[in-house]
Amino acid sequence: MIQIVSFLLFTRFQALSKAYAYLANGLIPNLLTSEGALIFIVLGIFMYVFRNNRLKFSVMYIIFSVLMFASAGLGGFTAQNLFYGNYQWMMIIALPLMLSYNGERGKGLKYFFYAFYPLHIWILFLIANLIQRK
Repeated sequence: MIQIVSFLLFTRFQALSKAYAYLANGLIPNLLTSEGALIFIVLGIFMYVFRNNRLKFSVMYIIFSVLMFASAGLGGFTAQNLFYGNYQWMMIIALPLMLSYNGERGKGLKYFFYAFYPLHIWILFLIANLIQRK
């Protein structure tokens, strides 16, 4: 029921203002209107199911990434589309890092990652703007 109410609020607010729609979606999240939507919920379920079998995990993840690349190509295989619009296919780059996880807790770098995440997003944003200006 909450998903229906959230979706109706999102669509109603979107007619008024995108800012109100995003606020409503942030306060009452919805599977259909959130970033990634339902397909990434399915990916998370598959990742959980195959967590103990690296081969099946890898095959599933590669297939998912290829499908993301193919769907990105629907907008045209241009640099603008593949690197600025539909870039989720690049998640394949994370596979070697996921496969290198040995199940043990790593070093206590909690505060490093609190700083790293926003800083690297900001740096990537700056690089994208510099490239786009050329």
